[in-house]
Amino acid sequence: MLYLFAGALGAPVFAGGSAGFAALVGDSAGYLWSYPIAAALVGGIVHRGLTLRDLDAVRLPALVGATVVGTLVIYALGVVGLIISLDLALGEAVVQGAVVFLPAEAAKIAAAVGIVRSEAITAV
Repeated sequence: MLYLFAGALGAPVFAGGSAGFAALVGDSAGYLWSYPIAAALVGGIVHRGLTLRDLDAVRLPALVGATVVGTLVIYALGVVGLIISLDLALGEAVVQGAVVFLPAEAAKIAAAVGIVRSEAITAV
């Protein structure tokens, strides 16, 4: 939420260095508003609720699954935002707003899980 607040106040943190309240209601609004929802969902899955637990106790499938679920939430809400703001058909919005980015998302998921795993190992 701090990220959204900072961007709304003018910090250039949104895509392409954009900022301002207009970004929160424009073409990328669905993606932006999905971030806190996805973060809470991923945290809830990884930690099995609101209590933080040791990352060493989190199994690899849970990390990957949580990250995939979070990514799906981001793209689902992003696609809905594109449909509303650009008046796109569902198929067109999915292709333009999700499918083209999925290969890079797979690499990011692998990197994120690898970083979490390496941090958990080095913290011991």
